[in-house]
Amino acid sequence: MLPSQLNAKQFKDYPPEAKRLAKEHLGLLRQLPPAFAPLLLQQIQEYDWKFPAERRQIDGQLAYLGSLSEDERRQLLDGFARVKLSASLERYDWVNWPGGFSERLSAELWATHQIDSFRQAATSYMEKFNARFPPERLPAPRVGMAVIGKGVEQNSYRLFRRLRPHGTYFSNVNPAGGLHILLSAAARAAAHPAPFAHWYVDGGAAEQPPNSLLIALSYGGLAPVRKALLEKIHSATKGASAVRKRCAQCCTRCGPKRLASTARRRPRC
Repeated sequence: MLPSQLNAKQFKDYPPEAKRLAKEHLGLLRQLPPAFAPLLLQQIQEYDWKFPAERRQIDGQLAYLGSLSEDERRQLLDGFARVKLSASLERYDWVNWPGGFSERLSAELWATHQIDSFRQAATSYMEKFNARFPPERLPAPRVGMAVIGKGVEQNSYRLFRRLRPHGTYFSNVNPAGGLHILLSAAARAAAHPAPFAHWYVDGGAAEQPPNSLLIALSYGGLAPVRKALLEKIHSATKGASAVRKRCAQCCTRCGPKRLASTARRRPRC
């Protein structure tokens, strides 16, 4: 199917915000090259569970493409328009499964020796987009803190040997209460509040964050979601392709929030 044949009814299985966005920009989507439209539609399909910064980039791309004249847009996307797709890829149901189209497109680009020209077209597109819509400046430098070695009483391995020349190594540190001290240092989140901007990720069971601005994510806390996802994977018994399609179905029709609710009730997806 060609992008020019798109219609609003084809987005009926999209999540609410993705459906709204696709319908609002239907006229634009119809004018995009066959090798480009499914890739942008893949981002739109996942819009509902994207982070705010990711949503802003999708919104920015749609605004940028919509602000161009037909000639300007044609010149901008000429590299994508030159990509020759096989008949089977053109017939692929990329409206419902744009992620699958992306996988098959990548393999086809390599097989037909078009990958270099496609990469050049993608790089040029993003450079021009970023020039028109530059990324927002961070209000403060990023800070990352890693805590390792829980339960280890003795260690003879020389840690951080490659990083030491670039910083300061303190060898006489009392580790008692160290994690709580570091979490308290995350009070900078209160000085620069923003949705999903400050994270605490724990490989075991998470400690209680000092404030609600710090998003806590832990391996233990994800157990219900992990169990539900594994059930979906095991239900697809026809190979890796079937597994990917099953997971895509679950994400598109249920979404991460509903998948996470399996601790309370089983989602129908």
